[in-house]
Amino acid sequence: TSQGKAFISLAEKWKTVWNESRELGNPDRSRTFHIASVGSVSTYLLPNVLERFMELRPDCSLNFHHCHSLESYGYVESGEMDLALISDDMFSHTVETVPAFKGKMVLATRQSFEHSPGPLSLDPKKEIRLPWDPEYDLWHDYWFGPGVRPRVMLDQMSLMEFFLREQGCWVIAPEYIAQILKARGGFKLYEMQDGPGETVIYYLVKKGENSGYATEFLTVMKQMLDGLNGFTMLI
Repeated sequence: TSQGKAFISLAEKWKTVWNESRELGNPDRSRTFHIASVGSVSTYLLPNVLERFMELRPDCSLNFHHCHSLESYGYVESGEMDLALISDDMFSHTVETVPAFKGKMVLATRQSFEHSPGPLSLDPKKEIRLPWDPEYDLWHDYWFGPGVRPRVMLDQMSLMEFFLREQGCWVIAPEYIAQILKARGGFKLYEMQDGPGETVIYYLVKKGENSGYATEFLTVMKQMLDGLNGFTMLI
């Protein structure tokens, strides 16, 4: 029922609170690293970073959550998460928002263009759209209008490549993601004329609290991602 569907998100929150309350009596809670991330980072960048982190800290029990930015602020504020990687920065009295890395936004498609395409060269009805950040939404509304209907609207990165198989479909994505699509074959990348601005990924930690695991994770992330194509490290 519609009421049952609406209850799902509340039930998931209750489950999280229940699990966290059970861990309060666990003397080994300090050995658990609670981390959250937006899907674009968790899908394409974090697997190797997390694997390396776990190799270096075999004593650590990893608790990973896939969260949107707003949810992540709430989890870090409440202490449920030690660290979160987000794309929409907001103000919080209790959470530090620190730039981690940034990257250009580029066009990824199977189509061919002789020159760098502009927004008016693209068919908005063939777009695979993801909600990158508010600045991207403003750029998108300016060029395509707020009422345009994309081919697919997603909030999960794992489905993006599947829908991009359709002829003529395209996506605007951070270059560090687009480079991975290109390496897997079949996609062409283009820097756009009048394209959107850079996207920035931030990390969140609670002010005044120092998680050793969070510090070590950030060190590993910087070591593994620094120098790779498509983005610039800011930490």
